[in-house]
Amino acid sequence: MSGQIDLITDLELIDGVLGLATPTLTRAPERFPEQLTGRLAGSLEPGIRRLLDGAREHAPRPWFCPLTPSLAQAGGPLDRVIVGDGEEMIAVAISPNGALIAASVSVNDVQVWNRESGKLVRTIKGANCASLAFTQDSARIVTGSYDGSVRIWDLNSGRLIQRLDRNSTTLPGTAPVTTLGGESVNSIGCSPDGTRLAWGSSDHAIRIWNLGNNSFERMLLGHKDAISALTFTPDGARIVSASHDGAIRIWNAVTGRLTGIMGAKAVRLLALAIAPNGTRVIACGPDSSLQIWDLRDGSLERTLPGHHPNRVSTIAITPDGRRIVSGGFDGKLRLWDYESGRLERTIDGPGSIGAVAVTPDGAQMVSCGFNNDNTIRVWRLDGRRSSEMTESHHGEVRALVMTPDARRIVSGGDDGTVRIWNIETGRLEQTLTGHSGEVSAVAITPDGARAVCGANSTIFVWNLESGLLEHTLEGHKEWITSLAVTPDGSRIVSGDHKTVLIWNLDRGLLRRTLKGGGDAIAVLPDGTRIISAAIGGRKVVWNLETGRCERVLGNGEYEFLMRSIVVTPDGTHAVCALDKAVNIWNIESGRLERTLKGHTGFVNAVAVTPDGARVVSGGGDGTIRAWNFADGEQLAYWEAEPGVQVLAVCCSTIDPAILAYSDSQNGVHILRLIENRVPGPLVRPQVLLVTYKPETRKKFSLFRR
Repeated sequence: MSGQIDLITDLELIDGVLGLATPTLTRAPERFPEQLTGRLAGSLEPGIRRLLDGAREHAPRPWFCPLTPSLAQAGGPLDRVIVGDGEEMIAVAISPNGALIAASVSVNDVQVWNRESGKLVRTIKGANCASLAFTQDSARIVTGSYDGSVRIWDLNSGRLIQRLDRNSTTLPGTAPVTTLGGESVNSIGCSPDGTRLAWGSSDHAIRIWNLGNNSFERMLLGHKDAISALTFTPDGARIVSASHDGAIRIWNAVTGRLTGIMGAKAVRLLALAIAPNGTRVIACGPDSSLQIWDLRDGSLERTLPGHHPNRVSTIAITPDGRRIVSGGFDGKLRLWDYESGRLERTIDGPGSIGAVAVTPDGAQMVSCGFNNDNTIRVWRLDGRRSSEMTESHHGEVRALVMTPDARRIVSGGDDGTVRIWNIETGRLEQTLTGHSGEVSAVAITPDGARAVCGANSTIFVWNLESGLLEHTLEGHKEWITSLAVTPDGSRIVSGDHKTVLIWNLDRGLLRRTLKGGGDAIAVLPDGTRIISAAIGGRKVVWNLETGRCERVLGNGEYEFLMRSIVVTPDGTHAVCALDKAVNIWNIESGRLERTLKGHTGFVNAVAVTPDGARVVSGGGDGTIRAWNFADGEQLAYWEAEPGVQVLAVCCSTIDPAILAYSDSQNGVHILRLIENRVPGPLVRPQVLLVTYKPETRKKFSLFRR
């Protein structure tokens, strides 16, 4: 019996992989081996490990094989990823019957998906959507526009039923209505009995529309700034609103009379949620806290720490009233116990969380993000195992380097820590703390004994053996963006947006200042020259001994999106990340020899393998790409999770097939580029077993070759 249980568990994990991998596999089914290994790499189940061995053996070549868990793990909190057609999501809602998810996509469109399958059900064009909500019958969707109008759409046909401008007093019908514009509709609520709509706008007013007789009822005035959120109480008797004026106001939904005011006017409120029993309201503002107010007497009952030091952007409460869900600009979702205020769980998202909603059954929550993130993520709220590594940064990882012996990776993060990872096991070995802020640059001495780290405008030199801080170097007047150590280990080269500084490493003394931006720096292998580049500046070759500018690569043009630069092991070429391309320059002639194109987002980082044969690049499009240096041909690419950016890459100093990358979801991952081909055709699969689980309504099939 235990063998059957193990088999079902394995099949559930594979089913989880397919659910998470759907956006990728729909577009590129050949990427299944990467999705399988990236999402199950941490599994200890014997059956899963055998499956992964087979996937690695028969994967198409060349390909990036993940050596550590590099994608959201099957069986973890993330259940499904839905990718929208636009560039980013503005708002998200779940239908009252729990069957549908709707989101505004790049303002003008609203897309609706089946929650269970993730299949796109409907696209509504021309919504100009700033906010949205379902009607209680789940048959219509209401959108609030940036021009001050409200539109009601039929979900079955996608047809516009009616459009209400902000001063409407009669039913406009289906004919277009001229709107006054200028005021955004920021929040929409539908009464529990489905008879009323209420919406709050940037003009400080709340308007109520009667859906039963299709008439305007009244306008609620009293807030002194834009309405940011509103909702009906569960009994439909009251409307609770929050505003940028810092006040929470309670209104009689029938008479429109103001019945209470709560809140500190110094706090700009962003979101609110009502407890299912209608006695409490939870509000959040830019001070990073969550406030729980008693609606009966207007008292502040409890304050939760929230997402310090980042703003809380969105909140929801589970239907049973037991947990609060909050999302923040720190990219995290947090689950709080309502009664005790205890933080139960933290889930790392890919970026700032823009909106969150909980399903009516309380089993899942959905979230969307800001900053060009066009994905909806569906998360489990049950107690299934977490996919998050307990050993990880708590902020984006922008600095990454391997030690010279290729045994460890050193990473620097926005959480102000430097972490040392074992490449063979993927485990955290050491954490260095005490930096003056976010760690933006890291370099390792050639003997591997010390790590040089830049945080704000200060350089920290750590002894990696003892874990002790040896030097603190101060001289920069701006944020340090790049660091390097000369091949003989005697000097540190550090750069900010305006200057490049040369330091004696052993004594920690400043030796020279070069007037030229150093957003990216590379030291040539002979140790006598460096190349520096600045965002909005030029690529300059400097003589370290004299401080003289020897050459400017190219025509001296200013390049505004230069992010990373490395030099080939033979010292003949510079590889630069510029905009959405990788440029290869001949250092002696100063000429551009080759441009590598393929990224669809800005290239954030570049690296070169130790044999000089491959260029590796990582970008805002979430991909790692390997290129043949000789002819610029793209050999392979790896995809991170949708909406996740690749921030830094580094190659092994010994093995040209091993590389590491960091991403905007706080992760550090290790890949192997496998290029050799395995001969022989794949055999047609044969069905071995079909099993069914009634409690999950899922059928699993087991195949063998």
